[in-house]
Amino acid sequence: MLNVIGRYISFKLHNGRTISRKKCYTGWNPLVIIDIFNVHVSRGFPNPYNIFFISLYAYLLKKYLFAKHLHIFHLEERGDAYFKKKYRTDTPYLRTESGILYKDIIDGEGDVIEEGDLVYIHYQGKTTNDFRIIQSTFKSIIPPKIKAGHYDRNHIRAIYEIVIGMRKHTRRQCIVPPHLAYPDHFPNQPLLYEIDVVRVVKKNSQNKKIIEKIYAKVKHLKIIISSYF
Repeated sequence: MLNVIGRYISFKLHNGRTISRKKCYTGWNPLVIIDIFNVHVSRGFPNPYNIFFISLYAYLLKKYLFAKHLHIFHLEERGDAYFKKKYRTDTPYLRTESGILYKDIIDGEGDVIEEGDLVYIHYQGKTTNDFRIIQSTFKSIIPPKIKAGHYDRNHIRAIYEIVIGMRKHTRRQCIVPPHLAYPDHFPNQPLLYEIDVVRVVKKNSQNKKIIEKIYAKVKHLKIIISSYF
């Protein structure tokens, strides 16, 4: 469509004097059209009919040739703003002895997680060069369960370490060195992880529940035995 309008404008503006009709219909060039328009301005201002087609041509040129690139630039700007808002907070990173950089994006509530506590979590891992998602559990209905500080090979090693010190509903962002993530797949690239704590079961509460269950069963047996006498 742009080609047809370009040819028509070239033919109408030039009136066949400087450029032949055959040449107008073999191709179009925006520079030629601009040059023809300048010639006509020097001869006299073009009529409104020609101005309309020049405006229409410029509009379509902008819409179909540049719209895609403008949309890409818009998405890039939105992506940069989202990245700054989500990942570049004022909170500085802290460093563990093993080399993990971390900071809390969302503060939690409740007791602090200690080694040996059962923790239900959701997490998402991304590459640091293009922020491609390589692992995520957020679509799972049941969150994974881990024992803080006890590596069982079901998840990357860093997760078992970094949950210690978190609380329920805490979201922690971590930059994990390769040796604590996937040294075989990403040997020279740290990974970016976000970890959400869904639920915490304290190790002491587990022992209390077991003792309470034992007491409840003993009490129930006493009631049954006493009913026979």
